[in-house]
Amino acid sequence: MNRGTIREQVIQATGRSDKVDFINSSINIALEEVSSRHLWSELLEEGSVPLVASQDGVDLGVASTRILDVRIDDGVRERPLSVRTLEWVHRRFPNRRYHSIGKPAWGYFRGKTLITTPIPDDAYTVRFSYFSVHPSLEDDSDEVLITYASPAVIAYTTFWVFQAIEKNTEATQWFNVFQTRLQSAKKLDMSNHAIQYVADQRGDYLTPAAEYWLDPFVRAVPV
Repeated sequence: MNRGTIREQVIQATGRSDKVDFINSSINIALEEVSSRHLWSELLEEGSVPLVASQDGVDLGVASTRILDVRIDDGVRERPLSVRTLEWVHRRFPNRRYHSIGKPAWGYFRGKTLITTPIPDDAYTVRFSYFSVHPSLEDDSDEVLITYASPAVIAYTTFWVFQAIEKNTEATQWFNVFQTRLQSAKKLDMSNHAIQYVADQRGDYLTPAAEYWLDPFVRAVPV
């Protein structure tokens, strides 16, 4: 569904054809809200940034909660980088700066910056998959990229307009409609794709790093 169609739906629901510009901006607010509530499969993208030798960290430009996976590319092969919590890394590498440098095997996020351990001994490329935030709709022909989300966008925009004109009862009703439509869209998004993405905040199930000898808690060669 495009912006023009969504706006017409909102005008019909609110009766406010005098607020076209406000509705247009509210549609983008609704898209931000919908994007933040779920990791939508249509918004899955890939990115890459250079990692310089001896560089302490690298800005991926994406919030850690939206990162799906991180890999280290040395020009020959890619290996997964195990993303852990800051506490996990600090427990195992309390003096990280004094450990020998090498190919990064673990890391943690500080904001949007990925801090790697060991500190890189050479230039690498960090490749990652992430869920983007839906881009703004600037023209009436611009389409919502999330297949099932348009009804939720309409509901949230309608809620936002009613809230702005201080019709609180109508705003509450439409926010409830938004919640229902959002849940339906999320279920459809998950059920209609073969791969389902499960957030792993602690990294407990991530693939162990190949450089197992860098982990001071490893007592035997993994089988």
